[in-house]
Amino acid sequence: MGAEPAALRELRLALALADRPALEAVLDGSVGLVADRGRAATPVRGRVPVARVLLGELDGAELHAHSVNGQSGLVARRGGRVVAVVLAEVEHDSVVRVWLVTASAKLARWW
Repeated sequence: MGAEPAALRELRLALALADRPALEAVLDGSVGLVADRGRAATPVRGRVPVARVLLGELDGAELHAHSVNGQSGLVARRGGRVVAVVLAEVEHDSVVRVWLVTASAKLARWW
C-alpha cells in the first residue's frame, strides 16, 4: 500500500484515541456505513450514528493501515486476532462511506 491518505490517517488516529470530536470531524455530514456482522448488513447514516458504531465496534482494538481489496483501509486487532476490517471511501478530505466487516467467516483470510 502506498502512503496512507490523510483522511484515513485521521480516522485511524481518532478511533485509536476514542476521540469522538476528531472522528466526527473527519466524517462527512451525510456519511454512510454498512456493517457486515455476518447476517443482514446494517446500514447507518449520519456523522454521529456512524461515529457511535465505529467507536463501539472498534473499542480497544489496535488499528493498522492496510490494503483492503486493493484500496486503503484499516485492520483492527485485539490480542493479535483480527476482529474487523474497515474500508473508507474519501472525497474532498472527508470520509463519505465506510464498510465495516466483523463477520468471522469473512475475516478468516485475515487471521
